[in-house]
Amino acid sequence: MPLVPTKLVRDLKYDIILEIALLLNPKSSNNWKKLAARLGYSQQEVSNFAIDPNESTQSLLRDWGTRDTSTVETLRKHLVDMKRHDAAKLLPN
Repeated sequence: MPLVPTKLVRDLKYDIILEIALLLNPKSSNNWKKLAARLGYSQQEVSNFAIDPNESTQSLLRDWGTRDTSTVETLRKHLVDMKRHDAAKLLPN
């Protein structure tokens, strides 16, 4: 059985990242900051992403996407665990 290559977040089309950002950038208790915490970012790193609130999710995913462990499935799992099905459903299978 051949291995299926793992899709990485850095390989997602930008329009998908933008759509997720439109959902997670607004201030709420279940936004990009919660995702950043789940991904292991420190408070200082989160503060740096917050410098431009309209680009916070994009900055977070761009940074996390540089890691070889940043798979679409991992992102989907975190979004589902956060009950952000609206954002999770935007990710390709």
